[in-house]
Amino acid sequence: MKTIYDKLKKTDIGWRFINNDKVIFDEKSINDIIINSREKSKKEWKKITGSSEGHLFKLPNSFWRNLNKISCVNITWDDDNQRQCISSFIKEDDKILFFWGKYNSIFVSGGTFLKYWDDFCYPGDDNDMIIIYEKNLLITFVDDIFILYSLK
Repeated sequence: MKTIYDKLKKTDIGWRFINNDKVIFDEKSINDIIINSREKSKKEWKKITGSSEGHLFKLPNSFWRNLNKISCVNITWDDDNQRQCISSFIKEDDKILFFWGKYNSIFVSGGTFLKYWDDFCYPGDDNDMIIIYEKNLLITFVDDIFILYSLK
């Protein structure tokens, strides 16, 4: 049976979770990750965005018009309090669908995301999208800013 390590190592996003051939998350957190196939990621992306475009910057205006902007959180990477800022809108028991573009996505708990958020989101990322279906919430992370939207 393949471990989550083996599965991550074969994905385009594995480098975010593996360093020097070791998983950088604790065992409970790494086992919390459910890796979606490329096809499932594309299907979910299309369901959410209504578009086959694979990058946030290429999504049609009609997608953005169907969102209500709620808030922005600017990240300063030298600040140890960033987790606290993020936890104002993501809770530990939230079920998150996290995308790095159209082809790579995972399901993960809010707790794992909050604990390791800076392994999910890197400085300069420009195509990260978080969905929390239960809250009707879409969050983008682009150029060190979380932007929160409610889905109409």
